[in-house]
Amino acid sequence: MISNEEEWFAAVIAGHHRDVSKALGRFQRCRNPGGLTALMLAARNNDVEMVRLLIEHEKALTDAQGYTALVHAALAGSPDACIELAPHEFAQTPEFGHTPLTLAAADGVLASVRALGLGYRHIPDANGLTAIEHAADNGHLEVLEALTADLPGIITAVGRALRLADRGSDIAAYLESLLMAVKSVPVRRPTTQTDEPIPQLRETTQLEPPPSPGPFRTLSPSRKRRYLACGEADRQRLKMSWKATEAIFLERMELIAARQRMTKVYMQLCSTVERVAEEFFAGSIKEYVETKEVYAGPLEDLHGTTLLMIAAQKNDVELVRHLLDTQAGRKNIYGMTALMFASRRGATDCIRLLLPTEANNVDDNGYTALMHASLMNEPISARILATVEAGRKLPTGETALILAAQLNHRLAFDNLVSSEAKNQDSRGATALIYAVYSPELFEYNTGLASLEVGYCDSHGSTALMNAVYCQNNVALHQLKTKEMRMRMENGMTSLMIAACIGATSRVDQLAEESMCTDSNGFCALHYAAALGATDSARRLALTELSILTATGQSALDIADASVTSVLTPLVRGLQVQ
Repeated sequence: MISNEEEWFAAVIAGHHRDVSKALGRFQRCRNPGGLTALMLAARNNDVEMVRLLIEHEKALTDAQGYTALVHAALAGSPDACIELAPHEFAQTPEFGHTPLTLAAADGVLASVRALGLGYRHIPDANGLTAIEHAADNGHLEVLEALTADLPGIITAVGRALRLADRGSDIAAYLESLLMAVKSVPVRRPTTQTDEPIPQLRETTQLEPPPSPGPFRTLSPSRKRRYLACGEADRQRLKMSWKATEAIFLERMELIAARQRMTKVYMQLCSTVERVAEEFFAGSIKEYVETKEVYAGPLEDLHGTTLLMIAAQKNDVELVRHLLDTQAGRKNIYGMTALMFASRRGATDCIRLLLPTEANNVDDNGYTALMHASLMNEPISARILATVEAGRKLPTGETALILAAQLNHRLAFDNLVSSEAKNQDSRGATALIYAVYSPELFEYNTGLASLEVGYCDSHGSTALMNAVYCQNNVALHQLKTKEMRMRMENGMTSLMIAACIGATSRVDQLAEESMCTDSNGFCALHYAAALGATDSARRLALTELSILTATGQSALDIADASVTSVLTPLVRGLQVQ
């Protein structure tokens, strides 16, 4: 059993997966004296199972140098961890704009380069240098060979394809341009300087005049190739960043759907248990009603359900009082008590009788009687039970209020807000964050928004950001003045999310967040341009067109083809002015 942070990190390093899993809710996102998280340590050790266990809880966190777990894996030569972490963290760049692969290539970490090379070798750092250039500059021949192993074959194939193509055709012209590009690459010799200076990282990316559109630049061919490579790299980084961010919201939507499916199956099970028990005890109940004698019938049916449980769900106060001393506290084979049976049917009189003896019990799924009332959307049961059981959580951190929000149970939800607000599940999500996925919860209840405003989940997403993604206009209207300008861990704002999904009306409502950039230096316009959100780009262009990326690219340089036609006239207009 892990009881403190020292034991937590020791268990992670030792690979004690079961112990770490049990203590995850308590110690996730903790840091050791060196500022490292458990995920970073697991990545260094190339412990893939541990990485998978921790990744959803600690991804995107950085140490004092700005290094993510992926950077630690890359520098430590942990190829399996690199592969596991790359989809989640490659878009994040540490201080000075290096990528995990360029750092590994510069240090000569061959195992990491082989793991990341083919997928990410074309992405440059903030200085426009790729892993290939870093490997060459630092004299790592094996790394260079790993990064370029397939290039000779590609060049040979291009030459063969040129011989097969029709002379004078567009295909032949394209293939010839590829071969000419290879031949015209300047070679760096030890006795001379490079043909061109390497562009330096800009100190500021805001409030600068927009550069000329790519086609109008007067650059040498080699400078133009480097410039276009930076634009393509930024475009890919923007797409990867949004993909990782969108995965957070998609995961939440899938979690809500899974909860609804699981609850439906569980309700069917409970209904079957109730029906079988009612049939089993029908004769015993009739005999008691007729004779009023001490009950001497069978104690339980095949599911372990007792007569007290059936009497409680029928709200038979007299029979419950008769059986209370002998059967109170017993559970059926699914861990359910008489109080849970009563709460599911809104049997308020029996709930009050059973509360002193059966409160705070949980069934085999971790549900309390209050949670059963929430699952069944029983408002009066929820109100009574909340006085005793409020705040109890499932192993995954959900309270009865969070369950009501996930299931869109408005009646139970309204009666639990005052007693269970401000609780968070194991992912850091509050009932308010889940509630934005059910617009009707906001139409009838405005109290939760004032109680839980400003809370964010383990990724830093707020209720407003979730409302923007699921396009809940009612929630957006209530939350925009309270959670404006808050950021996720990767620096994304609500406006950037609206820009990514092309929600133009929400872009207009969140205009106060313009001129903000995320942790990679990208603004909302950059995201809209790279993802082809034409209408969003048009609305953002007048305020954010002057913002450049860390590699000096404007929104036009990284724009999707559909957005280019929108931004080009605006850029030309600014140049004329």
